[in-house]
Amino acid sequence: ILSLVRIISTHHPYARPDALKLAFTFLKHSPADMLYKKISALKEQGVRLLLWLMTKGQAVAVFDTLTPKLKKGSGSGGSGMDSANLRYFVAGALDIMQPPLSVPLVRSMGACLSTNSCIDVLCSSHFDAEKKKSLVKMLGHFRRTIEEGLKDERACMEDMTMVSSLKSVYA
Repeated sequence: ILSLVRIISTHHPYARPDALKLAFTFLKHSPADMLYKKISALKEQGVRLLLWLMTKGQAVAVFDTLTPKLKKGSGSGGSGMDSANLRYFVAGALDIMQPPLSVPLVRSMGACLSTNSCIDVLCSSHFDAEKKKSLVKMLGHFRRTIEEGLKDERACMEDMTMVSSLKSVYA
């Protein structure tokens, strides 16, 4: 189903918000009668759909949808992402995203990286050291984007505070 959603979204860009909703539905879905391996595979496909949507211009929407779900935690309304899938998602996002970045993207991803779920997962020893270096490098790009945004008032000092806070957490 998720592969079909990807194909449909390729040819019908206005279906991408629905694809985003469906990806999160699959991430939260864990039927008791299904094998753990099968559930894990479905969730991984959901994460890959989120990453694919990011490559199609939906990065801000993906992060804006994920952030409140991460803040709610693993209970009702949570993201449905376990630690491994969250690491996989962030690592994939770091591979996809390249400067120049927009101020809305920095705000959106920064809010996501500021959640306790992300901090716990990305500061653990299970997060690849090379990816951690990529994360710190991306935070440098965040800083440059916000500095440029401050010049023409697309960004504000709260944005710089957020980036500085992220830098102190992940550096």
